[in-house]
Amino acid sequence: MPASKLHVIFNTHIDPVWIWSRRSGRNAWLNSIASNVTLLKENSDLKFVCSASALYRWVEECAPALFRDVQALVKEGRWELVGGWEVQSDTILARMEPLLRQGFVGKDFFRDRFGVEVKIGYNVDAFGHSAGLPQILNATGFTHYCFMRPQMPSTPVFLWKGPGGSQVTCLNIKEAYGTDYALDEKGFCHQLEHFLETGQGEQAYFFGVGDHGGGLYRRHLEWFRDAAKHYPLEINTLGEYFKAFEAVELPMVEGELGPFFRGCYSACHPVKEVVARATRRLLAAEKLGIEGIQLAEDWRELLFAHFHDSLPGTCIRSTYEKDVLPGLGAVQHHADECIDRTLAQQASRQDTRFMEQGGIQVWNPHEFEHQTIVEVTNFSDPNATGVDFDAFVTPDGTEYPIQYLPPATAFGPCGRPWQRFTAVVPVAAGRMRYLALRHIGKAFPHVGFDALKKLYTKLSLQIYYDNSRTWGFGLESFLDLQGQAECVKVEEFQDGPVCAILRSHWTWRTSTVRIDLVQYADIPEIGVQVRMDWHEPRCAVKLAFAHGLDHPEFAVGEAGAIVRKLAPQDYFEVDKRLCTWENGRLMPFWPQSTESVFVDWCAARDEHAIAAVFAPDLHSCDHARNQLRITLARTVLHADHFPFAQNDDDGWMDTGVVFRKFWYYEGTAIPFAELPRQAQGRLENGEVCEVTAHPADEGVVTIPQLPAFSAKTTVMTSAVRLPGGQWRIALKNYGPAETIRFQDGTTLEMPEEGLRLEVRG
Repeated sequence: MPASKLHVIFNTHIDPVWIWSRRSGRNAWLNSIASNVTLLKENSDLKFVCSASALYRWVEECAPALFRDVQALVKEGRWELVGGWEVQSDTILARMEPLLRQGFVGKDFFRDRFGVEVKIGYNVDAFGHSAGLPQILNATGFTHYCFMRPQMPSTPVFLWKGPGGSQVTCLNIKEAYGTDYALDEKGFCHQLEHFLETGQGEQAYFFGVGDHGGGLYRRHLEWFRDAAKHYPLEINTLGEYFKAFEAVELPMVEGELGPFFRGCYSACHPVKEVVARATRRLLAAEKLGIEGIQLAEDWRELLFAHFHDSLPGTCIRSTYEKDVLPGLGAVQHHADECIDRTLAQQASRQDTRFMEQGGIQVWNPHEFEHQTIVEVTNFSDPNATGVDFDAFVTPDGTEYPIQYLPPATAFGPCGRPWQRFTAVVPVAAGRMRYLALRHIGKAFPHVGFDALKKLYTKLSLQIYYDNSRTWGFGLESFLDLQGQAECVKVEEFQDGPVCAILRSHWTWRTSTVRIDLVQYADIPEIGVQVRMDWHEPRCAVKLAFAHGLDHPEFAVGEAGAIVRKLAPQDYFEVDKRLCTWENGRLMPFWPQSTESVFVDWCAARDEHAIAAVFAPDLHSCDHARNQLRITLARTVLHADHFPFAQNDDDGWMDTGVVFRKFWYYEGTAIPFAELPRQAQGRLENGEVCEVTAHPADEGVVTIPQLPAFSAKTTVMTSAVRLPGGQWRIALKNYGPAETIRFQDGTTLEMPEEGLRLEVRG
């Protein structure tokens, strides 16, 4: 059915960073706003739509008079504020908490400066959208959402359903969010006719130059005036367009919107690594009770780095080096300083004179008991007694063995013995523990290599040809196997009472890879530490785990959601003539799953067992030939875009010496809904600080107690200390409804797959 009306949405889209610097993005934004304000002043019938509070902050800071003009146009109803986020964020790689904060921070700004409660989410250029996003949008006050990718021509306006019954009304932009700057008037009229012929009743037409800004050009406005005499065009805001569907029964869509540009799941690992660490450091600082005002600027910088070209790894090298990574480094540094200072203040209140030769302070940031891995580097025999420390001891005499691992440097100050102390210490929910360094002369059993050798037999290091460019154009799944790296040496590197390390050395052409499998005492997961000295361009490197499960399900974690990718019924055996021979035996058909995004965890599970990977900053995986496969690296060029010529002046990503760290878990079958909680515990270690012997200082305020609770599938994603001593906590339940019980005896009902923001005393 042809469209009866075109709702023309005048807008501009500006990437604050991408293939240009932040300085250039700021200048483009200021120029675009100034030119569009001028046009709106000259044409009283025009309306304009634009998003992102970070960009409006630039106008307020740099051009106050222009900002007042925008405020006046907003008040008139001719300048619509949409998005309500700090930036148009990535929404497929991002974790839940930064997406919640986008809404908190952006909406607070628009509310304070404009008196407007933004209800329409706006992410027109993001590369896919998490299945949990409707719930996150609802939790922060959004009712509508506008996006472009992926394009769904059969349902341009629909209801998007998320976990726990959450819903938002969505507009899927047809064809593009803006106008090609090179468009001529004839092409413009052809475009209008195409929209009218292929539209469905009320059709939205986005008009205005984007990418590096611009918005509405004068010549484009002249074309529009002429076209309005012949076509059913009406200038509207997005809010006015959505009103046309208030009485319409809309189709329902569930699950993630995507995938799109799968190569971005693994492009430019350094930015993913730093974003993940900065996020966790800010959350830890908040749980220590650091006042929100002290971290407000850090959160804004972190949210800015979640922009949909920054986090996915599609900016040019200089943008990362000059703008993105330095900003994130400042965030990490400030969070670390806040954490270290607060822990030191807390330690000063303790009477630690039982630590005759020093000791450690361990803090658990979780709402559940945690096995914290202790790693500190110091003198092993500071007083030259002739014996090394071999245990941490609590004031009540509880002993935890110490194991020495090689330190970062082979020499110590003044040539004294210098070691990396390693231990595993259990800490109650949200609590501190203090332990002294001692020599007790007691033998503890060693961890051993049995589990590590078993896991080693399941590993393969697979290399795939990949010239799908930075974004992964056309990449569905990795099928073009170039070969597998050869394992040339396996050694029992370390074994002691705390951990065992099985080290394997692999080669591929001129590249080498070292994989350490690490088993800690009392920790069920096995650490996987990869050191790659990689020199092969245009390839993807996958570490595959042949778990041996029988027709397993395959699922991944996303922001606020669990997404099932593969079901047992997807497996079947085909005629043996179609099977393949591998390693001397006939292999049945295993489904080839597509490359999938994951946030924090991915897992395969059958009726009896589960195999899972918990990764702090890796996001690309698949399940093929009954293997759980994690993409370690993609050696592609920065911002390399099909079909343009490749330029290797800035070098290849993920080459040279690079490191990856994550965890592998195998156990009896548990629901996928229990994995987010388990992943959180393993990916966020406790804080460990060195402490010396001293009497208590009563002048320092104690750290407030986190609102710990018992649960099975509910996770505390954040805890913010409010004025007056209360906590605002974000609770996400990934499974069936459950009653959680706080330590103070109170309970809270968490609905199935529910997300709640609570204030607790």
